This record gives sequence, structure tokens and C-alpha cells, in this order.
Amino acid sequence: MPELKFEFKKYQQAKVQPNCHVLLSEDRKYYSVPYSYTGQKVDIGYTATTVEIFSKHERIALHQRNRTWSKYTTNGTHLHPNHQYYRRWNKDFFVQEGAKIGEHTIRFMEQLFAQSKHPEQAFKSCQGVLHLATKNGNDKVDQAAGICLQFDYVSYRKLEQILSMDFQNIKWDEASPTQLDLFHENIRGQMYYK
Repeated sequence: MPELKFEFKKYQQAKVQPNCHVLLSEDRKYYSVPYSYTGQKVDIGYTATTVEIFSKHERIALHQRNRTWSKYTTNGTHLHPNHQYYRRWNKDFFVQEGAKIGEHTIRFMEQLFAQSKHPEQAFKSCQGVLHLATKNGNDKVDQAAGICLQFDYVSYRKLEQILSMDFQNIKWDEASPTQLDLFHENIRGQMYYK
């Protein structure tokens, strides 16, 4: 009998994102790769316990499969501190940009960083918030960020969802999650578990 138990392996392709991570679609989790592969297509081979990332049939990263609530698995050596794309990106940069939108947006972005194990993991969400402000206007985004903060729904997707609703006529400081109709009635949300 073989000493090692057979593990079924699946494969997928992915593009290395600007934050040096690839998305494993099955789990909707991100795994880091060395920064020099940013923008390239890579192959991901994964089993129940490991995730391997290959470029041109050469393994460039190996991670334990992420089974936690965290969306990112990051090897700090994969992130280059002087990476051109992130030269001016840091928490202070995004908080300053959020200040141009409003007070709630500042707190929203600070909360995004507080939820992230590595600051780089919040960059994409913060960049999305800035894009939403360009698209929808600063006042509307700031008001939606306030609603997210009030109900502890701090994520880019929740902010985008609130912006897609007609919430302008709701006095959001008095609103309840059911008034906002954010979720199906059978979903309790984060507040239930506090």
C-alpha cells in the first residue's frame, strides 16, 4: 500500500491580479503569487489540502488550502514593497481619498483595512469605493457607507448593493435592515451573532 493517501486534484486557469493574488473560483478565495507574475495567466492545481500555482509548468507558489472565513491567503514574501502599481497605495492614501467623499467613507475604508490581515488585501475594495464615488457621486456613496457602518455590513459588495437601491428617501439613521430590504428574510446577518 502507498504511504500517502491519494488526493484528487483539480485544475483551473487564472490571471494574477494587481494585488499579486489569484482567485480559486471553487472557494472564492485568493492566494498570493510572487509579484513578478502580475498580469500573467497561470494554472492552479488544487486538492482538498493544498493549492499549487504554476507558470509554464513551473510551480511558483504553494499554499495550504484556505478553509477559514478569510478570503485571502498571503505569503508576505510574494509582495514587493516597491511595486510600481502600489507605489502610492497604502492605508493613508485611501483614507485621504475617502475624506474627499465624506466622513462615513473614511470610517468605511478604515474598517475595510481593519478586516484585512494584510493592507494590500483592502486595496481592491477601496479602489472600488473610489470608482463608485466617481460613478454615483460623493454624497450618495457617503450616505450608503453610513448605512453599511450602521448595520456592520462593511464590504464593497454591500456598499454596491445599497447604492443600487432607492435609499434616498429613507432616513438611514433610523432605518432597520428590513426597511432597507438588504437581505432575504431568512438571512440573519452579522449583527445576529454579536
